[in-house]
Amino acid sequence: MDAPVVESIRDQLPIDNARLDAVAVFTRAVIAARGGVSDEELNTFRAAGFTDANALEVVLGVSLATLCNFANDLSQNELNPELAAYRWEPKAKAHAA
Repeated sequence: MDAPVVESIRDQLPIDNARLDAVAVFTRAVIAARGGVSDEELNTFRAAGFTDANALEVVLGVSLATLCNFANDLSQNELNPELAAYRWEPKAKAHAA
């Protein structure tokens, strides 16, 4: 995935690729609703060419990321050196420093 797409996802901005944008929007809806997305949100995701299995894959991705983040925060692990180039801080937090 190219850098502008990653930045758009991180900044929660629209993505030029409609399918990627549908995944990003649906993923944010899953997170915000703790999985309890509305029928409209699910139908919009389906209308972008995705299936119910794809929706469950989004839930799986969110759950895996949550589990990993919670476990790493709890254990206070350092970021792996090979991932340091991809470190990200939310803009609001980065500006506060």
